[in-house]
Amino acid sequence: MSKFAAINLSEDELDAEEHTRELQIEESFTLFKRALNLQKDNNYTEAANVYEELFKIDVINDNSSSPTINNLRYLAYRNVGFLKFDKLVAEQKNRKESNELTEEEILDLYEELTSCVDDLVSALKFAEGDTRLVELLYDIFNFFGSKRLSRFIIEYELMKNDIRNGSDKTFLILRKNKILKNFSKFLNRYKELLIEIDHYQLVSEDKDNFMNKNRISFENIKKLNDDDQRETCDLKFLQPVKDHIELKKKENLFQLKTLNIDLTNYNTNDISFSSLIRLIHESLPKPKGKQKCYDQYSLTTTPVEKVQFLLPLKKDNSEPEIANDTNEVENNKDESKVSTATTTTLTAVEGTEGENGEDKPQQTSASEARNEKNSITRSSKRLNKIANDTPENVQDLEFSEAERFVSVLNQYLSLLNSNTECEKEDIELKFNGPIDAFLENYSESKDMYIHDFVKTLSNWSHQKSELLLANIESSSNNSILEILNANTLDDLLTVEYKNVDVLDVNEFIKIVNNSSLHLFQLRILILESFLSFNDKNEVLIIDYKVDEDVYKILINFLNASDITIYNEIVSLFASDYQNLENSIYYKYLSMSISIFELLVDSYISVYQKNQKKGIEKQKAYFNELLTQKKILVTRIERWKSISQDLIFIKATLKSDVLDKLMLRYTWCLLSYMQHLDNLTSINELNIKKMLSNLLSNENLSNVDIIYLNYTNIKRLNYDIVNIQLSKLNVLTTFSNLLDSDCDSLEKIQLLELILMPVSEEKKCPFSKEQKEMEEFIHKSSLELKLKLWQILLNYYSSINNLKKYQTGIEHILNILYNQIGSEAYRKEQEFQRQQILLRNLGFYGEFLNKFIELLSKNSWKLQYSPEERSDKKNLLSKILEFMRIGFIYCLHEDVAKKSSLKVSLDAKSTKAARKVRDILTNTFSLVFLYYSVLLPQAKPEYINDLLSLLHEQLGVRSYCDSSDGKFLKLIQDCLIDLSWPESEMDLLQVIFCRYKISISVENFTPFDHSTSEISFSRFDAMEISKFVLPNCFKKKNPMFNIPKNDIKTLLDSIYKVIGDPNEKDESISRYNAVLEDYLDNTQLNVRIMRDAFYGLLTIDIGKSKLDIQEVAENGLYYLQGVMALGLFKIRKRSMQSRISELDFVLQMFKQDIICGSKRLETWLLLGQTYSLLVEDDLIWTSDKLTNNDKKQGTALLQKKSLLCYLMAISLKAETDKSKELSDQVGAVLWSSFGKELYNAAMEPMSKLVFNVNSVPKFLKLANNTKIYEKLSTNPITDKTILKILLSSFLMASRLSKDDWLNYYYISKIEYKLNLEPHQVLQDLIISCNLARSSNSSADPTIEPHYRLCSLLLKYVSNDKLTVTEAINYLNQNPILKVDPADIDRTNSEQNDLKLFAKFVIIESLKKVISYDKKNWHHKPHYKIAEIQAEILDDWDSAKETMLNLVSLKPTVKNLVTIWKPENERPGKHFVYNLQYITFFLKILSKQRDLTSLFQFAKKLRRVGSSMINLIKAWNSTTKIICDLCRKVADIDENFTEKCIGFLVYGEFLVRAKEFNNFINKSIAENETNLQHKRLQELLYLFTDFHEIKRMSNGFSQTSFIDDTFYSIYLKMYFIYTNEICSNGEAIKVAESVKSKLARKDITEIIKSMKLPKLSEIPIVYNVPEPKSVAELSPTNSNPISQSPNTDNRDELIAVNNNSGLAPESQETENVTKTLLISPQNDSNQANFSDSQGLVQENSDFSTVPAEAQSHVKLDKKVDEKSFSTHDLNPASDKTPSFEVQNNEVFKSNNADIDEHGENTKTDAAALMDINTTPRKRSLASPTNNMTLKRQKNESDHEDKVVAITSTDDENDNDVFVTPKQDSKGQNNSSEEDN
Repeated sequence: MSKFAAINLSEDELDAEEHTRELQIEESFTLFKRALNLQKDNNYTEAANVYEELFKIDVINDNSSSPTINNLRYLAYRNVGFLKFDKLVAEQKNRKESNELTEEEILDLYEELTSCVDDLVSALKFAEGDTRLVELLYDIFNFFGSKRLSRFIIEYELMKNDIRNGSDKTFLILRKNKILKNFSKFLNRYKELLIEIDHYQLVSEDKDNFMNKNRISFENIKKLNDDDQRETCDLKFLQPVKDHIELKKKENLFQLKTLNIDLTNYNTNDISFSSLIRLIHESLPKPKGKQKCYDQYSLTTTPVEKVQFLLPLKKDNSEPEIANDTNEVENNKDESKVSTATTTTLTAVEGTEGENGEDKPQQTSASEARNEKNSITRSSKRLNKIANDTPENVQDLEFSEAERFVSVLNQYLSLLNSNTECEKEDIELKFNGPIDAFLENYSESKDMYIHDFVKTLSNWSHQKSELLLANIESSSNNSILEILNANTLDDLLTVEYKNVDVLDVNEFIKIVNNSSLHLFQLRILILESFLSFNDKNEVLIIDYKVDEDVYKILINFLNASDITIYNEIVSLFASDYQNLENSIYYKYLSMSISIFELLVDSYISVYQKNQKKGIEKQKAYFNELLTQKKILVTRIERWKSISQDLIFIKATLKSDVLDKLMLRYTWCLLSYMQHLDNLTSINELNIKKMLSNLLSNENLSNVDIIYLNYTNIKRLNYDIVNIQLSKLNVLTTFSNLLDSDCDSLEKIQLLELILMPVSEEKKCPFSKEQKEMEEFIHKSSLELKLKLWQILLNYYSSINNLKKYQTGIEHILNILYNQIGSEAYRKEQEFQRQQILLRNLGFYGEFLNKFIELLSKNSWKLQYSPEERSDKKNLLSKILEFMRIGFIYCLHEDVAKKSSLKVSLDAKSTKAARKVRDILTNTFSLVFLYYSVLLPQAKPEYINDLLSLLHEQLGVRSYCDSSDGKFLKLIQDCLIDLSWPESEMDLLQVIFCRYKISISVENFTPFDHSTSEISFSRFDAMEISKFVLPNCFKKKNPMFNIPKNDIKTLLDSIYKVIGDPNEKDESISRYNAVLEDYLDNTQLNVRIMRDAFYGLLTIDIGKSKLDIQEVAENGLYYLQGVMALGLFKIRKRSMQSRISELDFVLQMFKQDIICGSKRLETWLLLGQTYSLLVEDDLIWTSDKLTNNDKKQGTALLQKKSLLCYLMAISLKAETDKSKELSDQVGAVLWSSFGKELYNAAMEPMSKLVFNVNSVPKFLKLANNTKIYEKLSTNPITDKTILKILLSSFLMASRLSKDDWLNYYYISKIEYKLNLEPHQVLQDLIISCNLARSSNSSADPTIEPHYRLCSLLLKYVSNDKLTVTEAINYLNQNPILKVDPADIDRTNSEQNDLKLFAKFVIIESLKKVISYDKKNWHHKPHYKIAEIQAEILDDWDSAKETMLNLVSLKPTVKNLVTIWKPENERPGKHFVYNLQYITFFLKILSKQRDLTSLFQFAKKLRRVGSSMINLIKAWNSTTKIICDLCRKVADIDENFTEKCIGFLVYGEFLVRAKEFNNFINKSIAENETNLQHKRLQELLYLFTDFHEIKRMSNGFSQTSFIDDTFYSIYLKMYFIYTNEICSNGEAIKVAESVKSKLARKDITEIIKSMKLPKLSEIPIVYNVPEPKSVAELSPTNSNPISQSPNTDNRDELIAVNNNSGLAPESQETENVTKTLLISPQNDSNQANFSDSQGLVQENSDFSTVPAEAQSHVKLDKKVDEKSFSTHDLNPASDKTPSFEVQNNEVFKSNNADIDEHGENTKTDAAALMDINTTPRKRSLASPTNNMTLKRQKNESDHEDKVVAITSTDDENDNDVFVTPKQDSKGQNNSSEEDN
């Protein structure tokens, strides 16, 4: 079986799934073996449990297939089957033979046997069954007498070896003695079985049979003896089961298959004909799938031989039934029966809607009906309880709100009655509130339709729903011809019909239960009940209304039974039909004609569907209709013929019943003939003749048949026949004109001529034919007239002729109102008036709905002229009357909600209730539209308040969204066009009602009107944006007052619909290219900044011609960007933001710009967005800070940010000339620009932003060489940048005087510009005060306070301030106020720097630390440690302080445990990490704490990307560790090379192995004391250093590390050989062994050496004190030359030889200082080369270390002249000379070098000093106090000088850093402090 894997399924998932399956298979086999062992031990219960567990595994149950799995399944099912069988056999053996089995025990035995056989048969599905399995199945089948199964299982066994099935076995039939015994047994059984079932000859003669194909002959089979023929096992214990089965078979022969229909849960009175037929239909067996067959039952396998109703037991039922309204029941008994039946019985005719929204009876199952019955009982109790709490009649209720609405509405209408322009007012408009009429307080003839509608709502029925929901524009009536020939709703008027459910069905139930009817008989009985006469001479299908679903069930029964009924009627003619009894005759004739009518009605429906335009395109459906029509024609002709024959039998009989049947037949035949495909002129003449004959029939005047259930057969009475004859005459006259496929202009002109009202002066004379047509239409029904009007109006709508459409609608409204307001209407009977009212109301609603829809597409503009004022007022008065009718519905529903006196129309007909609400809502809209055009002075308050009043009335009842929300759209469009500020709340209410977006303002929150949400259209979004977008800018700038979530939801919806500007538009694409070119290719320089500051920086972006231009200018895209950016900032504070969210922000701001908005805030926020991208690049990892190439992308983003700020500055400068911009925006602009420019200029970005370009430009030289155009390396000077920064922050501070950060930066920049200290400090004091007052106590700002301490120390150390002045500045800051005691201890008069630093600065920094509540800030701790170390020379205290920032604990993951404060510049965190690590390394080096250095190194190696220059820091650390380890091990210079040169390979190999074995044995025996303290100390040192070497492999240069590593090992080796294992015996080495020892030989030896675990051993290494300078040898005078470090980096190391430190420590200090110089060049790692210290074989023996002299070969010749220390440390004869220019800073630890190289500062002053004055220095003399080193830079191929910087951690020395010199020797590098 092939396996398919999903495309989106990964290989890992497939591997995991396959692995899971393998585990399941393995587990399955384990369980199977366990079950098999239990089965062998006859432990059936335990074995069954294990098998059950086995079958729960997925691999056994799923659909997968493989040989292994199938084999496992076969074995499992086979053995569990045998287990069950063996268990049955064992149980029966234990049973006594005398005990007979009970029936229950027999059934249990039968169930167990069935389960056993099922498992055995299931096994055959997975593999070929074995012989034992087949024999057992055969025995069981044979025992129970199943010949079919027995034959099957034998043939299965035989055909396993069938060569046709691919078997490689053959039957050895011809050799009798070779046939297998088992095979012979099956052949004999097969032969006997075939003989028994009389198939032996058939099988023998069949040449294609497998027996003949395999050359098998029954004659050659040897007959088996009795022993061989015996069964495999004894099955006598199954005899009771066999007897039981035989008995049941005999019983079933006398039992009918009964279908029981349960009616026990219903009261007898609750069962109706409809419910009964539904239950019968639902209970019938259904075939599987969809089958096209008239009798679905015939396709089922379940027979129904008898149908029985299960009736409830007779008992007294005291539960009261629900009555709708007692008074209403008394008024109309018949209607109350219908209403009661439809609300309390199973049918629930009006209670539900079908799938298409049409009223449809409930199809209730038995269980649902039971629930309904229970709910009815509960409802009755609940309603009784409510009735006790509510008034007894409607008059007791309060309608104050309705009365207020009527009063206020009349006040608005009164404004139309005060028109002085018209000479005569025909009518005074007034809304006569229908409240009194609703309460029945009075009765006036003119309000008859009001009273009728009140009663109609109270006594609603299904018939009334049909009248109201009637549709003028039917889908099938598309032409005038079809309209004239179609049925009309008038056919149903003036008749009060009943529903079939009012009939009693108990008699029908008795007949069914007493007759034991077959299903066929039952269906015929139901058809007879509906199609023939009952005892009242009624035909139910004609005289009663049948629900639509029941009607369809009857059609199904007819389709399945009409042949049977036809044959039964035909059989009458074979008997003495002349003497047939009249009752039987009428029965069959009625059934025949009724069936004829049903078939004709179905045929016309199919015919009309087949005539639809475009139906031919749906080929399958069209062909199906043709087939249905053909079949129906055949059936109709059959029943037409039999009906004629039946009529002919007793044609001479005089009977009203027969006359009525003959009229029905003739009328139905006429309907059929009019819809024939081959209708000719001869047929038309015949139809007219038949109609004339009908009119002449005297019986027709007494006949009025409605055909309630037939949709396509017209009502039969004299008037209808007469109208039909007139129609045919008119259609014949106008056939050429009317019978066309499309409405031609001539047809429209004819309709206009006849229908459109014109004055007598303009009326044209009619021709004879037109006059005939006009008279016919005039006499026709209202519905036919309206259908013709509908054709005319549709034409006007298609050409958008609103004027004519409005004229037609107004004429129709007059017609509809005049009919219900006429005297003729008032003279009709009540039920007739109700029908006319509902019909007219339905027509009114349909035409009104289309009119409102057309107006909505034409901006709600009614056609109006002052001359028409009187007519329009008259029309408005009639519309108000329709509004009164609709308002009755509101009052009715109000009462239904408040009490049980009324029942809501929704509970009776949801569709009808929806139609009434649509009519009411559209009427409100029409009243407002006519009111607005008639209003003499259209003041905004009148328009707004009237709309608000109407909306309130509809909204409180949740009707305002009726009619698809047209009323809400009217309010929305009108209020937006009104543009009245006071309309805000009404518009917000409309927005909530339409789009479910709630927006609250001040004291208003939209009310919930329970409306349905609709989606925004593009037009609606455009319109709503005109209101909501300006509203967002009305109060505060959205930049600071971000729109609330509710407004955001609305704006998001608007944006979702409107979308982005079309990128394919020429202007949009051009402006987008202009913007991208500005951001990508514009270089930052002085010129562009100058242009921006003067408002001259512009780009060529104008306005587009898109439809969204106005929306964009109003700020849609800007607000989207503002909200998205605000959300990002909020999420950023909680660490939940994703940088990808800014892509949408950038898109929105760019789209706002390219749409030509020229909004300053857009550029400003776009710059902030790019700043956030820059920040994200810098704060999370240092990967992008390792070199300039990786910083390019970040610099490009930074450049875009600055360009955006500059464009905003330019716009601001331009704006300031015309109008004042808010100070808040200006402050943010200047501050944001200043901070971003400062970040770009300072470390770690180091002015790279001025040297990058997004797209490299190629230049072509004269020799056709293409090169990159390099940007200027110094496009702008440092001083210029500082001045720009100072100007920016000064502008920001003027606009925002409360922002401490502006003054903070001002102070920093003033310091860098070397301004007066008092000015710098004064601005810093202002920053401190603002920070203290603006921040909360929980999260205080400490940066300015810390900087004040740091800056005062710097000024005091540089003698720019006295201690007294510094203390005065501190006292101006309440947080840092100095205690008097500390002032006394400082001895301020002497300006003692140490005392000032110790008692003032450190104490002030401690106050800053305590002020930091969250303990986030780290710089005060570092500053304290630096003061303690560098000024106070207290390195131990400095270490303790630094342990607050640096952790050596193994339980702490990070080496530096500091947080990034909120105001720390992005990227500076990694610089601080490097700085603190470097300073801590210096402390450990100073203290010679080798143990801590090992711990420090291990954690440093795992630092990763949390710092810059990791490799440099690692190289410095390893260099220091190597130096200290060599001190501990007392290793001289070139120790390794000297030893390797004199060691003998063979002897070393033997001794080293002995030494390793000695160490390994000691470690294995867990001996920590090696009895030699020196060796033990070196072993621990070697172990720690081994870890350092391991961590350095592949990470950095390891030459010096390897040398130290080998040296320590050789030290231990010599101790072992000289002191521990000195036996004095020489070691003999074979000559073939090499004699020279190499480093790799030592490496291989070390690999076999075990090292101790030092984690449990406390180790403290004693590093010897450094020797004095006088004791150092000449070779050690230069710390650079003494180490084998040949680093190829360009660096300048300045060492103060007067510092008092040892050269090693001094060198270490200098190495740590170099780490802060050039973070952009990590690739230039320290290179510890092993080129120095090599010892030749002829080296001087005196240079051999003392430890190794005993191992030197005595016969080796040594040339003393061949080796000298000068060879190891060659010195240069020349001293390099160079210049340092322009801002180059040189610093040493304790000295400041003047131009002549002399120390001019004290140690403390030199520590804090920074030189910003450009000057030249010449260092040409080797007597200078600085030792210089000059190297060649291989990558740049030029000389480079780099200065050592201080480890100061402040943010005050942020001087610019330039990576290298330019070609002229100009050095632009500068320094940024912390």
